[in-house]
Amino acid sequence: MGETAHHSLRSVVLIKDTPFSAWDYQRLGIELLKKNGLSVEIWDVTQVVHPRVPYTDHPLPAPMIPPRVFSDKNKLFRSLDRLDPSGSAIVLLFTLTNRSYGLYRAISKRSLYYIVLFLNVVPTSACRSIREKSLVSFKDFLKKFFLYPKLRFVESALDNFILRWYRVLGVKAANLCLLGGKECEKGIPFPIDGKTRLFWGHAFDYDIFLNKKDNMEKPDRPFAVFIDQYLPFQDVSYNNDTQVCDPDRYYPSLCRFFTRLEEQLKCRVVIAAHPRVPDIARYSVFFEGREVLPGDTAGLIQQSDLVIVHASTATNFAVLFNKPVLFITTNELNNSNVKPYIDSVADELGKELLNVAEPVVLDPSAVYSVDPAKYQCFKENYIKTARSRDDYLWQLVADYLKGIQRS
Repeated sequence: MGETAHHSLRSVVLIKDTPFSAWDYQRLGIELLKKNGLSVEIWDVTQVVHPRVPYTDHPLPAPMIPPRVFSDKNKLFRSLDRLDPSGSAIVLLFTLTNRSYGLYRAISKRSLYYIVLFLNVVPTSACRSIREKSLVSFKDFLKKFFLYPKLRFVESALDNFILRWYRVLGVKAANLCLLGGKECEKGIPFPIDGKTRLFWGHAFDYDIFLNKKDNMEKPDRPFAVFIDQYLPFQDVSYNNDTQVCDPDRYYPSLCRFFTRLEEQLKCRVVIAAHPRVPDIARYSVFFEGREVLPGDTAGLIQQSDLVIVHASTATNFAVLFNKPVLFITTNELNNSNVKPYIDSVADELGKELLNVAEPVVLDPSAVYSVDPAKYQCFKENYIKTARSRDDYLWQLVADYLKGIQRS
C-alpha cells in the first residue's frame, strides 16, 4: 500500500451514491474528522451511478457542509484528477457493482487511497437457508422469480462477476476496510486482497450508544416503542427491489395489534419514526393518534420498557440497552423478502415471531424476557468486538489516517 514515508493523509472525501441527509452527516462523523485536523468533502454521485433514478435532494441545515452534487461523469473524473494521491483518502459508501464500476476503476487508475465500510451486518441465517433451498428446488426458484421480478437476476449475476474479477477489470483492492462485529469478516462484498488493512471499529449505532449511555432520563409512565421502517414508502429504486407492502393494509393491521397490546400489557405504544419520513404530521395519521416521534430512536429505546420491531438495524440499540424485543410480522411481510431477515434476527435473540394479523394473547413473561448470553453474542457478532477500542468510530479512523505515511 506504500504507507511508509513522506506525506501524511490530510483530507477525506466521502462519496455516496444516494443523496446525503442530515442523518448521514451525523453518522459519518464529519465534524469529528474536522476536529482532528482533516479536511472533509462530501460528494454526491447519485446521478452518475443511478442516472435513470429520479433525484431527490436533501438540503443539509447550516452549518453542515453541503455536498458537491455530480450529474456528469466527466466532471466527476476531473475532480478526482485534482485530488492529491499522497494526501487524500476517499471513503466509498457503496460496493462495486456494474453501476459503480466506472468510478471504482477511475479511482484505481489514479492510484487514490480508498476506504470501504462493512460495519452494519444483520443476521441472515434464515436468508442463507432460503437461498440454498432455491438452488435445489425449481418450485422455490420460480416462486422467487415471479415474486421479485425487479431483482434483475442478470444484473445481479453481472455484479457478482465484476466483484469476482475486479483485478482483471482494472480495479485495485481497497486500502482499508472498516469492520464492525466479527460476522462482518465473512463474505466482505468489496474488492479486497491480502494487502487490504482490515480495521476493527463497530456499527454506526455504537457511537450513538456512547453518547447516551450515561444520560438516562426516566419516562413518566411505561411505554413500548415501535421501530418504524417506513416500509410501504421506502425508495427502492436504487437496489431494484419491489414495494414491500401496501400502506392501506399494513398500517391498519399494525394499529389493531398495538391496541390489543396496550390493553393486554397496560403499556402505551409510541412510534419511533424512520429517519427518511419527510413529513411527520402527515405520516402520523397512519398510526391513529399514537405519538410519532422523529430523530431519537436510540433515546426512545433507552427509555422504553419494550421494543417492537420487524428487522431494523435499530435492534442494535435494544441489545446495547438490554431491552426486551418483540418481533412482529404481517401477512404481507410473510410473502416478502423482509421476512427471512425478521426470522434471522429473532432467532439470534431467542425470541418468537408474532403475526399481528392473528389473534394472540400476549404472555408478559415471554414478551419481557431477555437472554443475556444471546444479547452478548449478538453484540460481539453484529455490533462491536472486544478487539476494537471503546471510542467513537471516526475518532478511531482519524487516529489511523493521521498515522499513515504515503510515498
